[in-house]
Amino acid sequence: MSKEHTEKQYDMVLNWGLTLNCTLDCLYCINKNEASRHINSFDTTSLGKWLHNRKWHRKSKQYIPFIQNTEIDIPKVLYVLNNLGKTLRVRLTGGEPFLFNNFVRLCKEITQKHYIDIESNLTVKQNAQIFCDTIDPKRVNDIRAAFHIIELEKKKLIDQYIENFLYFKEKKFHITALTIAFPPIIKKIFQYKKILKTYNIDLISQPFIGYYNGKKYPLSYKHQDLNQLELDSNNFSFIRKTKGQPCPVGVNFFVIYPSGDIHPCYQIYKKLGHINEGFKVSDKLTICPFEYCSCDPQVMDKNLFTKTIRKF
Repeated sequence: MSKEHTEKQYDMVLNWGLTLNCTLDCLYCINKNEASRHINSFDTTSLGKWLHNRKWHRKSKQYIPFIQNTEIDIPKVLYVLNNLGKTLRVRLTGGEPFLFNNFVRLCKEITQKHYIDIESNLTVKQNAQIFCDTIDPKRVNDIRAAFHIIELEKKKLIDQYIENFLYFKEKKFHITALTIAFPPIIKKIFQYKKILKTYNIDLISQPFIGYYNGKKYPLSYKHQDLNQLELDSNNFSFIRKTKGQPCPVGVNFFVIYPSGDIHPCYQIYKKLGHINEGFKVSDKLTICPFEYCSCDPQVMDKNLFTKTIRKF
């Protein structure tokens, strides 16, 4: 990681899920409405309560805006963001964010004063390359390029992924290739690590969270697989108990749903405002009410998390 990349300074993190639309249909995707229907033995552990709440809230009027995309008014968004008086790190996710209408324009406007991150599967060629030719890489903290093997193979998009990845690198963006270590494809991950290495792409594995064939993951990975996947079980932060711990969500960590509604985190269903209208910022830390954290601000930005806790 370059010195320039590590020295970006910001005061607040917004995790913005722009859309649930996607070019892929991964079995383990947390955005699935009923993931358990797709794999008979699939369920979730730390995400189980989250998915359960999604179904419950979908039946209520409060939850309907969450699953509906809304038209984002870019001038209004910029007014809201710029009037916070802070430098922001805006993490743009999906679904697939490059499918979002006016995505490149939104990024260009935000990066005039703030920084962005993007999580993408790199399958939308035209928009991805227009982005590279338009956006200043110095204003982009990280591109997290998800390499979803099953879907990329099925839709014959492996070459497209590689082409886009190399184009981002050529344009000097900091980009990372990531894959989910879904138990039935572990051998394929090893194969693709070697293939991608020939393109000077390092494929990093992330743990699968849930049940597969009656086994609980990530706790059921074989020691040999953990070593080969370079997964450190000591860093499985979602196993860390968080109930009663102070947390800066609502202070300088927020999530934004496709509807534009803003909440402190993915588990606290308290609407703080809307990205077109503004939102409330708390001056007090939140005491986590959940046994385990599913969004974990420490993972999103450990340095800012620690700095904020110490400040209070």
